[in-house]
Amino acid sequence: MEHGHFTLSFCVAILILSLFTATGAGADSDRYKNYIRLGIGVNQPTEDLDDAGYDADLFAGFVYGRYLVKNLVVEAGFNNFFADQELRGSSSFGNYTREDWIIVSSIVGTLKGELPLGPVVLFAGGGVGGYFVNFQSEIDFFSGGSFDEDEQDFVFGVHVVAGGYYNISPRFFIGAEGLYRWTDDVEIEENIFTIPVQLKGNLNGFAGTVLVGFRF
Repeated sequence: MEHGHFTLSFCVAILILSLFTATGAGADSDRYKNYIRLGIGVNQPTEDLDDAGYDADLFAGFVYGRYLVKNLVVEAGFNNFFADQELRGSSSFGNYTREDWIIVSSIVGTLKGELPLGPVVLFAGGGVGGYFVNFQSEIDFFSGGSFDEDEQDFVFGVHVVAGGYYNISPRFFIGAEGLYRWTDDVEIEENIFTIPVQLKGNLNGFAGTVLVGFRF
């Protein structure tokens, strides 16, 4: 997490500095101080989840944003993302297949700086979040019988974002955003008929989304 905190602090410092050097503040931010935004895309695990064999899956989010001053935005968001893996193994009860799902719901806050370039606006920023983790595992024995486990955990994390959007009109915009997050380690460890079922490690990863927004 030390690297994540350093990256966040550096990014926010650069963004705030850029507010005083950027030219041409967004006219739309003068007229409309608030916006909502929907995004959908792909979550790609890295580090611990990637090492464990988890695959890319869906990422979706809802954001409320407000301009504090020209080119400086604060956002509050709710995101969901997923990861999954499939394993095969054997135990004293016979051979089996196992499917694991990670379902994460996060509440995040982000500070972003903007650079308007005509109808196109570039942005970058960073923030913090809380991550509610639901870990589900299902084991199916070849000889018959299915058993599952459902456990929860909660961790904190930091993130950085960058992207851009295009103003279709003063109220509506479309765009794309990339996000990278660092989190504390999840600690879940259970057994299903002597088969260890666990989720240990961070939720670090990329998310890329396309987005649509509305100002008001």
